[in-house]
Amino acid sequence: MGSLAEQFAIKAKNVIGKKTTEAILDKLNLVAIEMVQRYAGTKNYYDVTGNLLNSFAVGVYHRSKLVSIADATNVGLEPPTRRSLAKGEKYNLSAYYTGEPVIHVMPDGKTVSRPFTGEYGGGGKDGISVARRSLRARKPKATYALIAIVAMEYAKYVQNKRNHDVLTGLTDEIPGIFEGTIVTI
Repeated sequence: MGSLAEQFAIKAKNVIGKKTTEAILDKLNLVAIEMVQRYAGTKNYYDVTGNLLNSFAVGVYHRSKLVSIADATNVGLEPPTRRSLAKGEKYNLSAYYTGEPVIHVMPDGKTVSRPFTGEYGGGGKDGISVARRSLRARKPKATYALIAIVAMEYAKYVQNKRNHDVLTGLTDEIPGIFEGTIVTI
């Protein structure tokens, strides 16, 4: 069984290890939430349904297990107006996610309906659900990991074909996020 001193050392090591892990995970959760906030504030694409924006999420992992997810619900973003559009499907609501009306009144008083038509994918998906499902499926090998994703199937299309920054711009923000949060462990 060992001496009282050895038992104390083992107990102290376990308690310190647990407290350290908790502190690291708390800081990583703060970083994840900050990443979602920055992403929402710096996106440069026009979001028709809100699913692309809401599909950005950050998973916090410890020993290959998902511990928490930071997403649109953590930072107060409005939910999508509807599920994603399929290729060829027209937007069927009166206003887009941004609040801009689908029917425009022209200077001459005529109204013009210009509903957006889906350009890519099968549609019918909710951004938050797709992001959470994607993060749950991942198993990083590191002791601690953060994984940031934009999970909608058309994210690469918007980035490459439409030339909008969907995720890459956030990489410039990450060092500042870590510096302001992690240093205080």
